[in-house]
Amino acid sequence: RAKDPDNTLLLDGGDYIHGHAVASLTEGEALIPMMNEFRYDLILPGNWEVVYKKYRMLYDLGHASAAKICANMWDTKTNELIFSPYWTKNIAGAKVGFIGYTDHLIPKRQAPAYSEGLRFAHADTNVAKYIKILREEEGCGIVILMTHMGLAQQIGLSNNPAIEGADFIIGADTHERVRIPIEGKYARVI
Repeated sequence: RAKDPDNTLLLDGGDYIHGHAVASLTEGEALIPMMNEFRYDLILPGNWEVVYKKYRMLYDLGHASAAKICANMWDTKTNELIFSPYWTKNIAGAKVGFIGYTDHLIPKRQAPAYSEGLRFAHADTNVAKYIKILREEEGCGIVILMTHMGLAQQIGLSNNPAIEGADFIIGADTHERVRIPIEGKYARVI
């Protein structure tokens, strides 16, 4: 940021508000001021953001100043997306679009009570629609899927025809380091 503040982004791929005593004892609330101090630009909720349940996730992330995206997490009462599905930013003269996807298997990976009131779907249910919106309506030259679903699922998604038109998948969740982008049929996984 000191060298190029206009063209630098700080992204969080999920699981920020869980994983140690301070987070657990405050249900994530103590970490939000730090996130705001770091000036995150964009947040994608991960599987651990739901561990304190829907209303606490909404409270914590509602107090985070960064944009929040997730195109596959719905409120079961309203059947509306919890967060905006995408976010755009002009970076170094190019308009970049980000679409967020959290692991649709959260209710199976964790206790289902954690995600009560939330419904998840696989990214391929609506990703083509958002890629088209970003390319045609928003005028994005680069489209990035920001995912919290683990490397194996991200590679599978990179080979799924539903994501044709996306350029990259930026992944989080399973803590696997990718030193060289993995070439999928439709996008690179980084």
